[in-house]
Amino acid sequence: MTDLFFLVQDMNPFLRSLFLVLFFVGMFLVVFSQVFVYMEQQYAERYFKPLFFYPIIRSRPLDDRAINILNTRCDFYQKLSKRLKRRFRHRLVTLLSDLHFETRDELELTDEMRVLIVSTAVTMTFGFRNYRFPNLETIVLYPGPYYSEWGNEVHKGEYSPARKTLIFSWEDYLKGYEVANDNLNLGIHEFSHVIHLKCHFSSDISAQIYNMGLIKLKYYLKENEGIRQRLLDSEYVRSYAFNNEVEFIAVLTECFFETPVQLKEEFPFVYQQVQNMLNLRYDGY
Repeated sequence: MTDLFFLVQDMNPFLRSLFLVLFFVGMFLVVFSQVFVYMEQQYAERYFKPLFFYPIIRSRPLDDRAINILNTRCDFYQKLSKRLKRRFRHRLVTLLSDLHFETRDELELTDEMRVLIVSTAVTMTFGFRNYRFPNLETIVLYPGPYYSEWGNEVHKGEYSPARKTLIFSWEDYLKGYEVANDNLNLGIHEFSHVIHLKCHFSSDISAQIYNMGLIKLKYYLKENEGIRQRLLDSEYVRSYAFNNEVEFIAVLTECFFETPVQLKEEFPFVYQQVQNMLNLRYDGY
């Protein structure tokens, strides 16, 4: 520090003034950033949402065919305001450019496949400020159920964190949306695994919010054995949910998107924490 003092003293007046300005501006920015991080964390703990979303300076355009798919096939998008639809389209284009698609068994890749699959990801992370997936690079589509080399059995879908790859049976992906209230949605289920892992290894504000809600949910079920048992006995939440924590959250997320009213009526605190985790407070949720 002493050497720095003498170095500044030896500078000519202009350079000394410039150095001091830059030094104090830098100190101000460091202090301001730390204060802001603290304030946003306090805000998130209270309201379970980020303090702000990044503004869209330059919206990334989506072609008319893709917009038509959203207007006819994506219920969540259709219920949004004009401003939020713009955000949805921007995020859709961003994730479409991030993700690489492959098909197997001579399945032809179409715009409908790409848009519908990525629109599921956009919907589920619409309440996130940081919505991109560092833990997902490739999506592989089979025409129907396939033999999984990873699981050594026939699968309809799976996620490999090591390969940053998500695999779907296209037939079963579509079935997930044909019946909108059976709490069976392959796309939502598998993307839930991707989101769960992303948030486990991230420290951004959206990941913190997700993890806060998850911790509250786990603590609540641990402390309220009657509610936990009612979930176990309930036909509303299928038994597959109780294999492990990751599957439990994936199944609850399916329930949240497919039958939010029923989940809220039967298990209000569970509903509230899933809503908090995803920060989804839009029409219907």
